[in-house]
Amino acid sequence: MNCWYCGSGLIWGGDHDIGDENEEYDMVTNLSCPDCKAYVEIYMPKGDAND
Repeated sequence: MNCWYCGSGLIWGGDHDIGDENEEYDMVTNLSCPDCKAYVEIYMPKGDAND
C-alpha cells in the first residue's frame, strides 16, 4: 500500500486485536511512511468475510 500523501510504500507496524474493547471492530493495523512520516490506521469491522 502506498502513502496517500507522497506515494512511498508504507511500512507495516503490526496488527492489534481490539475485539474485546471495541463493539464495531476486531482488529486495527498500523502503517507508517518512511519518507513523509505519515501514520495510517486501518480498522477491520467485526464479521468481515476475510476473517
